[in-house]
Amino acid sequence: MLTPSDLVFLAGDRFADAPRRFRVACSLPGGASADAASLAEAVTAAALLALELDGRIRLTREPKKELLGLRKTHTVRAERVAGADAPPAHSLEASLLDAVGGGRDEVDRVVYRWFRADETVPATVLLDRVRDGLVVRGLVERVETRTKQLLWTRTAVSYALPEATRSALTGDAADALLALLADAGGRPELRETLRVEIKQGFDQRVDHGDPNLHHASD
Repeated sequence: MLTPSDLVFLAGDRFADAPRRFRVACSLPGGASADAASLAEAVTAAALLALELDGRIRLTREPKKELLGLRKTHTVRAERVAGADAPPAHSLEASLLDAVGGGRDEVDRVVYRWFRADETVPATVLLDRVRDGLVVRGLVERVETRTKQLLWTRTAVSYALPEATRSALTGDAADALLALLADAGGRPELRETLRVEIKQGFDQRVDHGDPNLHHASD
């Protein structure tokens, strides 16, 4: 079964910016491509909003003070709902729910915990994990092509959509997700703050190559 984050990933050219010069592009299993950063953020937002829609977490927009209380802004906190059923294993929804844990925390910290380590390009790491989860569940096929060279054998890896997955992308689910991502179910203020929180979580996981740079972990 495709989860909302799976659908956003597989139909990424509908949910993310087009690839641009000097930006990291993501090649999608269906043959399209998209800007990796905007697609990773859309996939994450879809997973969190879907978890809330299914009654697994609560998302709450709350005031927050910064700069020693001199500036007021807002944050979004995620809280796990006890007793809710689990999302499909190896999905982004499942691993994000694990990152929420049993407490209540700001979304940027949830995203930060999900990565577990700093990455050169966090967006591509997240998208690769979503794709690999689809492969494990049999919803995307990993294809290896070996070509003999003079002194070695070259192996190229590509990804293809089985017919069942391709058929699942033709319904109205993508349109419903576009509407959900547009205003978080009639909560445009929460949607905008959620976008900021997700981006902060990604930014906090960028490996700048400075051995003296330390991220506090939970």
